[in-house]
Amino acid sequence: MKIKVAHLLHDFMNLYGESGNILAIKKGLSSQDIEVEIVNISLGDPLKLKDIDLIYIGSGTENNVITALDYLRNNIEELNQAIINKKFILATGNSLELFGKQIVTFNNTYSGLNIFNYDVKRSQTRFISECIFNFEKIQDKILGFENHQSEIFGIDTPLFTVEKGFASNSSCKAEGIISNNFYGTYLIGPLL
Repeated sequence: MKIKVAHLLHDFMNLYGESGNILAIKKGLSSQDIEVEIVNISLGDPLKLKDIDLIYIGSGTENNVITALDYLRNNIEELNQAIINKKFILATGNSLELFGKQIVTFNNTYSGLNIFNYDVKRSQTRFISECIFNFEKIQDKILGFENHQSEIFGIDTPLFTVEKGFASNSSCKAEGIISNNFYGTYLIGPLL
């Protein structure tokens, strides 16, 4: 068996060593005698996801998120097809902001990819914390780190409940999003 993993914008959205998630995926699958091929995709590369099994995108600076948004918007049909085909997608750090309706910064409002029905708003507060989260599908705690300057509003299907750390916004106790095979979280450092 062979699994193909796309590391989306591997050299651009890798602020906190998110490539560690790719190493964990590779090691976990290899330990089960599954062959793993990593396909690195950079800005400007054609986005070809037809033969990809798992798509991963990590965290970037606030400015890089906006640049990544332009790249992905130009490839939205390919990305939508991957979601329709129920490919696994993992978005960590602020990359999960890309998939909502809009990103409201201090000076501008950017249309998101509009794949999910949530809004992102930059905050005057920077949210930095060691985190302990719970995930209903496993008994173990999820440990990680957050460092972001945005809040997300309108997530109907959160990924985690917060035991320690910050939620997706200051008015809830849940963090991230899970929808079919899409998993998004602010956790970084790496998550896996």
